[in-house]
Amino acid sequence: MKITRDLPQFENKHALIVVAGLHAADFYIAGNGIMEMTGEFKMLYPHYSDKEGFFESAGHGQIFESGSVLEVNKAKFRHRFLRELDTLIDDTIIRKEITDVYIFAPDFVTNELLKLLPKKDKKQVRYFFKGNFIHLHPFYLLDLIKKKENLGWKVPLGEEARKILNIPIIVKGGKQKRRSK
Repeated sequence: MKITRDLPQFENKHALIVVAGLHAADFYIAGNGIMEMTGEFKMLYPHYSDKEGFFESAGHGQIFESGSVLEVNKAKFRHRFLRELDTLIDDTIIRKEITDVYIFAPDFVTNELLKLLPKKDKKQVRYFFKGNFIHLHPFYLLDLIKKKENLGWKVPLGEEARKILNIPIIVKGGKQKRRSK
């Protein structure tokens, strides 16, 4: 789709915009006034049937404890999701010759993803926007990028300057207000 004139056009650039949630992510590539959704990634929680994870501890004619392990181990699931997301980001950067990366994700996803990203990918990340932005219109995301760019928060190109400033810049997003017509 064509990007409206009042939003960033990414002329002579290929920008990857990653919108991640708890277990889903959308990928957009913007460049030269055109933005397209290149993919989406979703991991489903494992579904247990009946009493698949039921356990019981008994002895001497009494039941000491019983329960069910039907609850998903959320930490393992989240870590697996983040590893897959990291792999997809890395592949997209290489395949599409990406120059800038913008990541929209919740706070804990952003922190863990920042640890997983390789150094060469971290250099291309312009901003991390913290918050829940999944399933929002891409032009809303571009408007957020435009606002941050207009504030003058430019990312220096020199490696030494990036180290001093601890780039990428992380921006916290608040609750999203939807306009009613």
